[in-house]
Amino acid sequence: SQRCIFSHLTYKNKKQQCYFEVLECGVKPTSELEFITLQAMDLSTVNISSRKAFVEQDGKMSWYSGMFGTSLCRYKTDSVMKGPGASSEDMEIVFGNEKQLFDISSNLDHAGYSTRGRVMVKSIMKDESKSLFKGMIKIRKDAKTSESYLAGHAILLNKGSHSDAIPGLEIETNEVRATHSASVSQIDEEQIFYLMCRGLDRESAKREIVHGFVEPLSRKMD
Repeated sequence: SQRCIFSHLTYKNKKQQCYFEVLECGVKPTSELEFITLQAMDLSTVNISSRKAFVEQDGKMSWYSGMFGTSLCRYKTDSVMKGPGASSEDMEIVFGNEKQLFDISSNLDHAGYSTRGRVMVKSIMKDESKSLFKGMIKIRKDAKTSESYLAGHAILLNKGSHSDAIPGLEIETNEVRATHSASVSQIDEEQIFYLMCRGLDRESAKREIVHGFVEPLSRKMD
């Protein structure tokens, strides 16, 4: 089920568009669902989205997202693995420039026995853009032998950009495997120098580094 609301706000004779989305997915036993989003809205737009999936026995939910547009983008994704053997993955690429703001949340809720979850968010920030990634792994009492992985990594193309990553764990049982990682770093000048020595100009070298940074996700997202 999905509810979407468009609105227009007028401020000093300038029109701003707002897009609000509430989405709920139900993945029945042994079925698979892929939900693919390419968000490339105009910079006059605000986009706020709340998404949730309930995955039953041996089902699989896959979220694939590319976030490029809007002045403010706020996405919250919750994956609830209800049944035994259920799995979910959330793969997101965020690219910000000018003064764009991105607020991305992704949560894995392991409720069923022997469930699997994976989140990978990669952000590339340029100019004065900012991003915040928040993620939580929750493994409940009945979710023994479950495995979960949560990662948020960002690369900054210049000093005016900014990014934060806040991963978390809540483990209520034993016999599970749960890991998380986060990193924020400036683009590596040594890598740029190495590529320039191989004949690339500075901007081309940056593009190659960014391509290598997101390539594992872009390949997965096809």
